[in-house]
Amino acid sequence: MKLTNIIGFAAALLCCAPFAGAQEEGAAQDKLRAYVQAGKMKKPAVQVIEAAGGKNVFQYIPKGAVDQKMQMDVKSCALFMLMTPDDLVDAIGEYRAGDLDAARKELAKVKQKYARYLGLPGNPSAIASVYELKTAVRQKDWAAVPGLADGLPKDDPSLNDFDLTVAKVAPVVAAAANGGDAAPVEAMLKDKELLKTVSSEVYGWLCYAHACALEAKVKGGVTAENAKTAGEAIDRFCQCVVSHHGVSPELPVDAMKRAFNLLWNMPGVQDYAKSVKTPLDAKAWSGAPVNFRDAVAMAQLLKTVYDPEAKDEVVDKAATYYYNAAKDRKKD
Repeated sequence: MKLTNIIGFAAALLCCAPFAGAQEEGAAQDKLRAYVQAGKMKKPAVQVIEAAGGKNVFQYIPKGAVDQKMQMDVKSCALFMLMTPDDLVDAIGEYRAGDLDAARKELAKVKQKYARYLGLPGNPSAIASVYELKTAVRQKDWAAVPGLADGLPKDDPSLNDFDLTVAKVAPVVAAAANGGDAAPVEAMLKDKELLKTVSSEVYGWLCYAHACALEAKVKGGVTAENAKTAGEAIDRFCQCVVSHHGVSPELPVDAMKRAFNLLWNMPGVQDYAKSVKTPLDAKAWSGAPVNFRDAVAMAQLLKTVYDPEAKDEVVDKAATYYYNAAKDRKKD
């Protein structure tokens, strides 16, 4: 029987060619199932989906048939919901747990394995593509980001406006974070329409990338002449940390380390460190330059909260200057 994509025929098709059940014999393990309700059906049924037959069109084999594929438009259904396969669930679990190498490998497999379902809402191939791109950003694999962003199926119904913004923002972030021009990312940070579909995490990407581009301008060392630019980079790095709170740690930790390095190298900071002894008392702390106190506080946060297992001699040294006023406060 030839494939039919006549939407008007879909309801009648259900009457004479009912959906196959969940226990259909011989169904391949890589075939997806969906909850489907259409036509005169009073409740959803589980149907094995063979593939997409176009955007929002799914192919299936009616119950009792062997190779007679039918087509139906999702829009003609009261309910169409693809079940998420276990391998995608596992890959996203690895992503959320921070096992990024394993997650990226599995996401690439899922993207390829279920590619024939592209065009259907909620298909795992499109979803895996978004997560694969976000994984590359978390890994700071800037060389891979543009290609992954370009490969996203941008007209797929599975992707929402926020996903499409990820695809648009990621290559700009990659270029700026890799020492490129700050202007494109600056423009995005000022684009009010774009920001409507930017999540807190992706806003953090933009802040991080902008900070990296600014930092590149002071690579020769922080001086009185470029201290303002260094300060702007520090502010953006801190905004990255705030925007990522509770989301993912990779960019925030790197942002804090870079911000600390800029602060520690600000004019007068290390000179003041050499002029005082540890531990500091209230007078020495309150009389310290602002940049010194900020650098020390950031070093303390890195050691106690954000990256306690890291070994960094400069951070360790700076943290020894931290003054905890609560310890000196007299009890009533």
